[in-house]
Amino acid sequence: MIEAGDIYITDLGGEGPRSVLVLSNAQFHRRADRVVVAPEWRGADVALPFPWVVEAHDGLEFAVDHMRSVEAGRLLRAVGRAPYRTVMAARRALLAIT
Repeated sequence: MIEAGDIYITDLGGEGPRSVLVLSNAQFHRRADRVVVAPEWRGADVALPFPWVVEAHDGLEFAVDHMRSVEAGRLLRAVGRAPYRTVMAARRALLAIT
């Protein structure tokens, strides 16, 4: 079962396989057969980090401002789970930009 905080390798179409952080909950996935994800941040390093880019672990960062909804079938394989603090930071970032 796909849960918020899971990290998957995903086919985002045209961008090649990419790590994503799942933001949506299992109830949404069951009803919509879609998953709201934040893709891995691949931007340049900046002196002052953007508040909408959250770090999971080992330097892996996700861009909440680039979130999108993808079909659940496009999640290729699970590769880990983000710490609870990362999921909460992503949700705070989402609230801050909406």
